[in-house]
Parts: sequence; structure tokens; C-alpha cells
Amino acid sequence: MTPEREQEIAANLERAEQSIQAAKDLAAGGYHDFAASRAYYAFHTMLASEAVLARDWDQPEEDAAWVDL
Repeated sequence: MTPEREQEIAANLERAEQSIQAAKDLAAGGYHDFAASRAYYAFHTMLASEAVLARDWDQPEEDAAWVDL
């Protein structure tokens, strides 16, 4: 995995953690709909990051699938 990809994943996970904290703060303030939105975003950001981390980066045939992303 390239250092740039690692930095991107780390940044995405940091945003997910911030969204979780924002969801907690919003829920504590009674903004449950907005809290659910932040929690949903955080959940899917973490799922996407886990999928990227689980990818076998030594398989060149998979690289073509990522070209257009």
C-alpha cells in the first residue's frame, strides 16, 4: 500500500471518529435525526476503510478496478 493511500485511510478514519463524537454531542442535545445522520456516515466510512485495508494489494489484476475511483 502506498504512503498516500495510508494517509487517505487514516484521514477517513479520523473523520469517522469526529462524526461519532458529533453524533454523541447532537444526541445529547436532543438532535436525534442529525445524530443518526452523523452515525450513519461514520459507520459507512469505517466500512469502506476496512474494505480498502482488507484488499490484497499485491494482486496487480485488482489495480484496474481502482483506476477510475
